[in-house]
Amino acid sequence: MGLKFDNPNRPSTTPEAEAELCQIMGPRIRRYGLRHLRDHHAAEDLTQQVLVTTLQALRAGRLRESDKIESFILGTCRMMVLDLRRTGHDANSSSSDLAPQPSTPLPHPPSNLTNTPSPTASGHCVSASAP
Repeated sequence: MGLKFDNPNRPSTTPEAEAELCQIMGPRIRRYGLRHLRDHHAAEDLTQQVLVTTLQALRAGRLRESDKIESFILGTCRMMVLDLRRTGHDANSSSSDLAPQPSTPLPHPPSNLTNTPSPTASGHCVSASAP
C-alpha cells in the first residue's frame, strides 16, 4: 500500500499517518463506490463513512497489524455497500425519492359548511344512539 509506519506490527495514529491513509485509500474507496453504487454522491458518502470507521478502529486499537488495513477497508466497503443495497439506498433510489412530495391542496369546503354543528344534526345523532 505504501504507508509508512514506525512499528510495522502496530499502525500509527499520528495525524500525518492518518492523512496519508486518507490520501492513499480515499480514491480507491471512491472508485469502489462508483463501481458498485453507480452514483457519485453515494460513492463520496461511502468514502467518508469507510475512512471514519477505519480511523476510529485505528484510534481504538482494533487494528493491530498494519498489513491488515487494506483488508479491513475493503471489508468495510463491502459491508457498507451491502447495507446500502439492503436498505434500498442504491443507485435506483435517489435522494429525490426520499424527499417528501408536495401534496395537492385540498379543495375549499362548500360555503354552507361552518365549524359549528347544526342543532338538528347533533340532535339526530344523539337520538339515534339512545337506547
